[in-house]
Amino acid sequence: MIDLRSLKSFVEVANQLHMSQAAVALHISQSALSRQIQGLELALGLNLFDRSGRRLALTDAGEDLLLRATALLEEAQKLYAHAAAHSRGEAGPLRIGASPQTIEALFPVVLMAFRAQFPGIETSLMEGPSSLLIAQVQSGASHVAIAAHDESASDLHSQALFWASLYAVLPPGSALSGQAEVTVSSSQHFRCSAFARAF
Repeated sequence: MIDLRSLKSFVEVANQLHMSQAAVALHISQSALSRQIQGLELALGLNLFDRSGRRLALTDAGEDLLLRATALLEEAQKLYAHAAAHSRGEAGPLRIGASPQTIEALFPVVLMAFRAQFPGIETSLMEGPSSLLIAQVQSGASHVAIAAHDESASDLHSQALFWASLYAVLPPGSALSGQAEVTVSSSQHFRCSAFARAF
């Protein structure tokens, strides 16, 4: 297997075409650098440098590998940066559950602001009634849900977000028409909370 350190050393020597200067740039001894390059050539079964005379030159195989090694090192650097962002909570997936009404009313503005602040977070939305949304958080299918408050979800962390009102829409001539109040459970109002698992 080829390690990234050997590739980094090869790229530095290939760009400098001078072993001692590359060793200084890499903060290693020239003998250690020579061993790394020889080990890489042995692992690949290729001569990467033409060592005729005192001057180094890339072979055709070396020029081809330089392009690929440079691209690979750039991808490795991106991977390290992404992993660091992930550990800081600035990258990765975020699955959010909410009712269709909540998504339509709140999420366009909220998600735009969120994505501007955290571009590395990949958000996805899951729709459903409150009971399903809470169950999805409990099972791990989603990370957070905006749902009607549920005292039975004591295993989850919850934070009250806003109060919402329910309205009864009735057809003409309904037996409930004209009544000042129509009771749904114990109240017309319910609390919407954000639920998330404890980490």
